[in-house]
Amino acid sequence: LRQVAAIPVLFFYLLLVAGPLQAASNESRVTLTLGTGLASDGFLSFGQELADVINASETGLKVQVQDTLNSRQNLQLLGEGKLDLALVEGNIAHELYGGQQIPETSLRVVSVLYPMPGVFVVRADSTYRNITDLKGKAVALGTINSGMSVMAEQVLRGMGLDPAKDFKAITPGHIAEAVALLQQGKVEAVWGVGVGGDSFMQLAKVKPGVRFIAPDAQQMKQIMREYPHLKRLSIPPRTYPGQNRQVISLGLWGQLLVGPQVAEETVFRLAEALHQAKAALAMRFKHARYTNAKVTVAQVPMDYIHTGAYRYFNKLGLTQLVCK
Repeated sequence: LRQVAAIPVLFFYLLLVAGPLQAASNESRVTLTLGTGLASDGFLSFGQELADVINASETGLKVQVQDTLNSRQNLQLLGEGKLDLALVEGNIAHELYGGQQIPETSLRVVSVLYPMPGVFVVRADSTYRNITDLKGKAVALGTINSGMSVMAEQVLRGMGLDPAKDFKAITPGHIAEAVALLQQGKVEAVWGVGVGGDSFMQLAKVKPGVRFIAPDAQQMKQIMREYPHLKRLSIPPRTYPGQNRQVISLGLWGQLLVGPQVAEETVFRLAEALHQAKAALAMRFKHARYTNAKVTVAQVPMDYIHTGAYRYFNKLGLTQLVCK
């Protein structure tokens, strides 16, 4: 009887002890603010999925998502210490590092996101097949202050074309606005990211559908002679409804950057959380299968990687594959 009577007392005692321990555990979690982008460009949805899997990990990290206008604003806020982490398009990250072996900026890479090939999107019932077919036409070249607008200019100039003179070029405020102009027939093509964006997917799902136009093989060689930092990337088959063939274009990898105020040990734990959650993240956002340590080491110069992330990659044995 004494043993039976003691059970409620013991249970009550455990509740008293566990409550403060749980509260202390929550208070000890490190909170990081992540700058993403607009819902229409894919970064917001990716960022939310990224935050969810990290928050579910046992690394003691909590990521709060903050929607922003674009990658340039993310870099500005990151540099000002108003963000801890930021999703950044590859062209904007390239501008930040400037191809320097040892970058002057204190912002560093934690992970790549996914490949971001640039393409023109046209209505499937149009007659356009090559970028040169669009000369003299109204086209949307990326969006204001975006990496895609930078890349559009590089691609066209690399082909010997002048965006201002050879096209009736406009630069909308966001990609959803550009897609609406295409639907309304006010532009013939939109330049944007061929992977990960929500707006192109929505457009592809309604008649007449879409077709993607990328530089052809000869044009790519010509562009890369002028802009060697661009990489050959692809849109896998069946990424979009009606897209049965792989589309090869040029682009760069999106990156997850961290500000200098975040402690090295915290970045180590962040890299660990990303590695442990890579399968879960890929199930939530299919292009996130590229968001992993091995791809990061292969695609990013080691001096651009944060020392905390580098330590974790070294623990995985990945840094032995490259020369630092």
